[in-house]
Amino acid sequence: AVLTDSLGQFAVLAPAAGAYHLRFERLGYKPVTTERFTLKAGETASRTLKPTAISVSLAEIVVTDRPRCRILGEADTVTARVWTAVRSVLASAAAAEAGLFPHVTIERYERDYDFRNRLVNESKWTSSGASKSPFIALAASELEKHGFAKRLGDSVEFYAPDARTLIAEEFLRTHCFRVRDERAEQGRVGLEIEPVPGRSVPEIKGTLWVDAASGELRRLDFVYVNLHSMVPRESSDGWVEFRRTPRGAWLVDKWALRLPFVGKRRTPQPYGAMNPVPGELSQRETELLGVHEEGGRIVSLETQGSQTRARPTRRVAVRGVVKTPEGDPVPGARAFLSGTAHSSVTDRDGSFAILDVTPGRYRLSFTHPRFDTLGIVGPVIDVDARTPSDHVLTM
Repeated sequence: AVLTDSLGQFAVLAPAAGAYHLRFERLGYKPVTTERFTLKAGETASRTLKPTAISVSLAEIVVTDRPRCRILGEADTVTARVWTAVRSVLASAAAAEAGLFPHVTIERYERDYDFRNRLVNESKWTSSGASKSPFIALAASELEKHGFAKRLGDSVEFYAPDARTLIAEEFLRTHCFRVRDERAEQGRVGLEIEPVPGRSVPEIKGTLWVDAASGELRRLDFVYVNLHSMVPRESSDGWVEFRRTPRGAWLVDKWALRLPFVGKRRTPQPYGAMNPVPGELSQRETELLGVHEEGGRIVSLETQGSQTRARPTRRVAVRGVVKTPEGDPVPGARAFLSGTAHSSVTDRDGSFAILDVTPGRYRLSFTHPRFDTLGIVGPVIDVDARTPSDHVLTM
């Protein structure tokens, strides 16, 4: 797969002489597949494709109940329609991941928290230069065989999915899908993903979120499942956000992972306490010692054929705090602007900062793991973000 340039032109190299079909896909257009044609060795063929613009709004789909999770070949009509919108974005992002970016600037960070969720270490850095792909993942064939986490001695190495992973045949045949309807609450439709029954290797389970009005893919939220018993699932998760470039291509714009530190916490012995006799020391269970968080975002990039960098537009920040009705801070909540990819996780003081927001009017809300468990929908308030603003959300 390749991307068209700013003039709509493309060049794709066939792997060998033979018969082929050429297919065009892009969000907002009806897919086009050419008649079968034959290429001889060294031959160049030219084809003109004229796709028809279509509406991709998901606002009118009808979800009557919570459908069963099925592989795509057996999916219901609603799930198939949502997947069509999602796949076109993922295919574009996958093609972009395979391309060359002459100049990319990426901001990265790493943070460590103790078991009380207190920040104990933080580092940030920026890297610039040529990159074949700003964000890459392990090959889908390896993930199918070994899963998304691997035990290495006394530690566990985690892997995150990229766009190529999510549309790979290996991934599609080992995962099932179903629709999650949140149009009324947050203006979005979700495509839930989970491993097929009987799959026992470490896996991901999550939701691809699509804007109901535009049909555009916004975000993937996921957790790790089928992990070793010593790894707490509630501290093993991540998210990926997608963005459309000025040329119309899609790419992974922001990403983050939260991974646990586990072990046996040492308890200080009181002065004068007797030394334990070998064999009488009780074995404590493995417990959460802290959480390691890492992530990044693309600040700027140039694609092949770019002549100049886009002039940066003015951005504002939406800041605030999430509190309980009693006024206590709520850490670990995700504040977000509905219908966009902008979000931020609250710190131990309940504070959040949503940065790089295009000035305008938005609906601000938040979600929390407790809400997902209890089936509660977070409150929503209208905000005017034409200038930097501060808000208080009550849980």
